[in-house]
Amino acid sequence: MNVLQASLKELTEPQLGAVEWQDGAMLAVAGPGSGKTQVLACRIGRILVDSADKRFRVLALTVTNKAAVEMRDRVSALVPDLYERATIGTFHAFCEQVLRQHGFHIGVKSNFEIFSLDADRVAVFRDALRRAEATGQFVSDDDARYLGRIDRLKARGETGEIVDPVDSEESRVRWLCQLYDEELRRANALDFNSMITETCRLFSTYPEIARFYQESYRYWMIDEFHDTNRAQYKLIRSMATHEFRNIFAVADDDRPIYEWNSANLQQIREIESKFEPKRLRLGG
Repeated sequence: MNVLQASLKELTEPQLGAVEWQDGAMLAVAGPGSGKTQVLACRIGRILVDSADKRFRVLALTVTNKAAVEMRDRVSALVPDLYERATIGTFHAFCEQVLRQHGFHIGVKSNFEIFSLDADRVAVFRDALRRAEATGQFVSDDDARYLGRIDRLKARGETGEIVDPVDSEESRVRWLCQLYDEELRRANALDFNSMITETCRLFSTYPEIARFYQESYRYWMIDEFHDTNRAQYKLIRSMATHEFRNIFAVADDDRPIYEWNSANLQQIREIESKFEPKRLRLGG
C-alpha cells in the first residue's frame, strides 16, 4: 500500500467525499480540526494519480506562504513521482508567474521588480506626487498619507480609473492610485496588490489567455477561501471564463481571520451564487 492509499483509508466519510469529488464546483466548509489541509493534499494527489497519463496540471492557491509550503510538503510526500504536475503557491506567486509569461500583452515587462518593502513603495508614491506637482496638478501635503487607502482600494479589486481628483474624497484616492500605478510602471515594478489587479486586467482583456490556463490547469483548489479579499476573488472570476467550474474551495463559515485584508463572508455567498458549488461540511 502506497502513502496516498494509506492516507485515504484514514479519512472520514465526508473527507473522502471531498477528495473523490470530480468535476464541478465544491465548497467544503471546514472548521478548526477538520483536517482540511490533508483533504486538499489528498485530493490533489488523487487527481494526479487518476490522470497519470494526462498532461494537465493542478492549481492550488493559498493566502500565506506558510500554508503553501505545508501543502507542497504534504503533496510531495503523497505522490513524489507526480508532484511536478501540481502548482501550489500563494495568489501573488501565481500572478507573478502569469505576468512574467504573458504580461507583455498589457505592457508589463517580464523582468519587472517586486516592491514588497514599505520604504520602496513610499518612495515610488512620493515620486508620483512630485511628478504630478511638476506638471501643474494640485498636490497637497496630506496626499502622502494616502498609500494605505490605495492599498485598500486595490484589495477591493478597484484600480485608479481616470476621474476628477477634486470631485470627492473617493475620487481623489482613485486618482492618486492612478498616479502611483503609473510611477510603478516607469520603475518597471509591481507591488503585491498590483500583481493581482494586473493579472485580472490581463485575463479580462485577453480571455484567450484565461482559457489557456483553464486548459493547462483542469482543477483548481483554493485554501482558506474566507480569507481571500475582493481582488483575489475577482482574479478567480476573471480566469474562470467559458463556464469553467472545476473549482474546489475550502472555507470556514464562522468568521474571517484577516479583517485587515478586506476578507469577509460575502466571498462565500458570491462563490455560491456564481459557481453554484455542492456544499459539503468536513466536520470538526
